[in-house]
Amino acid sequence: MKNFSLSPAHMKTWPIFLWIVLLIVIVFILGSAGYLFYLYAHAGLWWQYLALTVGITLFFTLPTIIFKKTHTLHMHHYTVGMILVAIIGY
Repeated sequence: MKNFSLSPAHMKTWPIFLWIVLLIVIVFILGSAGYLFYLYAHAGLWWQYLALTVGITLFFTLPTIIFKKTHTLHMHHYTVGMILVAIIGY
């Protein structure tokens, strides 16, 4: 797992084990998101969480696009985790 980096240069040297780990992670994330969307749709709240997700995404991507010549955006993994907690909706 020490070579588990998502940069294209590292991914070219990955053994099959790391590709399987990546596939499992992607399936888990998509499955969780699909299940949450199902629960939100069942509760009649899907559009609120969709708006929140789009808003959070635009909050990070628009400044990156607008200021890409002079600035870069570096988002830490715990920031992604905090965003996901915000849309889990307990």
